[in-house]
Amino acid sequence: MRTEEDLRAMFAAREELAPDQHLVLEGTRQVVARRRRRRTVGAAAAAAVVVAAALPVAARQWSGPSGQGTPIPGVGAPAGSTASSEPAGQVPSGPRPPFAFTIRPSSIAGFEIQPTAVNPDLQIASVRGVGQTQTQAELYVYRPGTNHRAGWDLSRDPVPVQVNGAPAWYSVQDTRSAIRWQHTPGGWAVINTSGSAMPKQTLIGLAQAVQFTTPYPAKVPYRLSYLPAGFKPFQVAQGIPGAATARTAVQFQAQGGNAVMDIAVLDGSPSGRPGWRADLTMAGRPAQCTGHVDGHRCAVDFGAFTVDVGSRTVPRTEIAEVVAGMSFADWRDPGTWYDIDTAIPSR
Repeated sequence: MRTEEDLRAMFAAREELAPDQHLVLEGTRQVVARRRRRRTVGAAAAAAVVVAAALPVAARQWSGPSGQGTPIPGVGAPAGSTASSEPAGQVPSGPRPPFAFTIRPSSIAGFEIQPTAVNPDLQIASVRGVGQTQTQAELYVYRPGTNHRAGWDLSRDPVPVQVNGAPAWYSVQDTRSAIRWQHTPGGWAVINTSGSAMPKQTLIGLAQAVQFTTPYPAKVPYRLSYLPAGFKPFQVAQGIPGAATARTAVQFQAQGGNAVMDIAVLDGSPSGRPGWRADLTMAGRPAQCTGHVDGHRCAVDFGAFTVDVGSRTVPRTEIAEVVAGMSFADWRDPGTWYDIDTAIPSR
C-alpha cells in the first residue's frame, strides 16, 4: 500500500523525464527532492515515470459563479447534489470505490477545499484561502484499515485534542503544522500545512468542518479504446483551482508492479515549450518523444491541449496506439468529462 508521499511523488515531475520543466512548480521540485533523499518504497515506486504534482487551472474557470467554493460540475461533487451531503465530519457508510471521492468540495471559514487526487487507499484535497491560488494546506483522507503513518506528526510530542468528539493530535514544527484525527472508526484524516503554520484552533475548526458525501468518481477528459495488456490505473488526479493551466493525470501499473505508464493532459500546445521540436507524428498530430536512461516520454500536440505519455517499458509503437485510440470530451468543460470507469477499458 502507498502513502501520501507515493501519491504526491507520483504526480511530481521527475526533471530528467518531464519535457515541460518550465511548468513544474517549486513545491513539486521539493517533493521530488525529499523523495529522492528517502528510501524508495517498493520497486514500482522506484520505476515510476511521473508527471506534474500540481494540476493548476484558472480559478475562474473551475469555481462557481461566486468563486466561493460552489461545487464544480463534473469535477467536484455533482451539481445539485447537496441532498446527498452528510453532516460535517461524518463519512458515508459502505465502501468507497477505488477511484471515487467522498470529500465534498466546499468553503469552510474562508478556506476552499477541493479534491485533487485519489487512489484506492487515499484521497487528497487542496486547502486554500477563498479566491487565492496558493495552496496553504493539503487534506489527506485514508481508507479505514489502511496502515499509513508517514507525515502525520511533525514533532515527537503532538498535542492531544478532539475533532467532533474523536481522538486527534495537533503538531507544529518551525513553519509547518498538522492535525490528524479519526474521521471514522479505523480511518484517519490529516491536514498538513504547506506554507505557514496554522494555529491549533484554526486547524481544529477546519477538521471539524470537513464535509463528506456519497462517493462520486474521478473524471478525465478522454476515453481510451486501447490500453497495453495487463495495465490498470492505480492513481488518478484531476484539475484543481490554481494558476494558469489545467492538467489531469492517470498512472497505470501492470501486474507485478514493474511496468508503469502515465497519461497526462495539459492545457495548451507544447509548441510554446522551450526546446520543443516535433520529430514525428502520432495519431496524425505533431509529436516529440524524448528518451532517457530510465524511460521515454512523448508529447503530442492537439492544439488546445497536449497529451503527454511516459513509460519505462511501453514501446513507442504502443504509446502511438494509445494516443490514436483516444477520444476527447470538451477540454474546457469539465462537466462533459468521463467517469474513470467509463474512460478506461479493461478495468
